[in-house]
Amino acid sequence: MNDSLTRRSLLKNTASLLAVSALPDTIVYASSRKGKRICLGGPIFLDSDDPGALAREHRRLGYRAAYIPKVERHEEDRIKAIVKEFAAQDVVIAEVGAWVNMLDPDSEKRNKNLRYVIERLALAEAVGARCCADIAGSRSHARVSTIFRISRTNNSGSSSVE
Repeated sequence: MNDSLTRRSLLKNTASLLAVSALPDTIVYASSRKGKRICLGGPIFLDSDDPGALAREHRRLGYRAAYIPKVERHEEDRIKAIVKEFAAQDVVIAEVGAWVNMLDPDSEKRNKNLRYVIERLALAEAVGARCCADIAGSRSHARVSTIFRISRTNNSGSSSVE
């Protein structure tokens, strides 16, 4: 018997307990009677492009939700295979990521990024994903960086941070 506690099992169990404990008993009872459930997912680290293997790995880890595997909108056969294999394993495609800066100050980059987001939205619709996630971005050229200099205790006995 393996009694080791992994980060994945801790997060899974904690999230499940918190989610269910936050709901009134009547909601939990009614939802369980209708077959609804909270689907949890997370990253997997399987070196494979096979949709069936990816879906089975999600189930092996106890997941019922997944990010979309690597696929482009024009790959119709692969999209159909992903939808079929994930449905067969009862794993929902929860998210299609489109993580680009839609507000880039460079108009050429901004237009390219907006086209990418539109493609990802179309992919999310094609696979029946629950959402397409992105960030708005920034119109600023400046990179955000913060540098703290922590000095040793000065003569007055206090520490300083600049």
